[in-house]
Amino acid sequence: MPLIRPEVTGWILRWREVIFSMFIVAAGLWLFNLGGVFYPVVGFLAALLGAGLGYTAWRRVRFPAGAGGAGVVEVDERQITYFSPSGGRAVSIDALVRVEIETHSAGPFQPDLFWIFYSDGESPLRIPGGASGTEGLFDALSALPGADYAAASQAATSAEQALFVIWQKERPALH
Repeated sequence: MPLIRPEVTGWILRWREVIFSMFIVAAGLWLFNLGGVFYPVVGFLAALLGAGLGYTAWRRVRFPAGAGGAGVVEVDERQITYFSPSGGRAVSIDALVRVEIETHSAGPFQPDLFWIFYSDGESPLRIPGGASGTEGLFDALSALPGADYAAASQAATSAEQALFVIWQKERPALH
């Protein structure tokens, strides 16, 4: 018989990076308060590092992890691959020109969030938000300069039909 309920174990695993970064901040503050010359500097740097890691982890946790949806997402070597029951497709992160999240008001029994990846010369790649492995898509956004994490978080909590532009490649202006 497990000592910890499965729901609690799941919560701890989901929030483990945030919890770990809080320990780093706490250790840094402890070192900072020891006094002297060396400890405050190391403590400040550790607390700063922990805060940065914690902020990144907190943004990732706020976005829902895929589970129970159709298909599997894999992010590897700057490539996003989606395997679905009807086939699969991949798109290079370097070839992307636009990333959107489309939300619907379909409710809890139908997919209501879709990632849409556009690349030049190809049809868009649509990935349901409930597909297994979608948490890796958040990490893929880090490779895109200027990705709008606030829009991604807003899309994750939207219960209306809407389209959120998460990132768009800047094109040189023609003169």
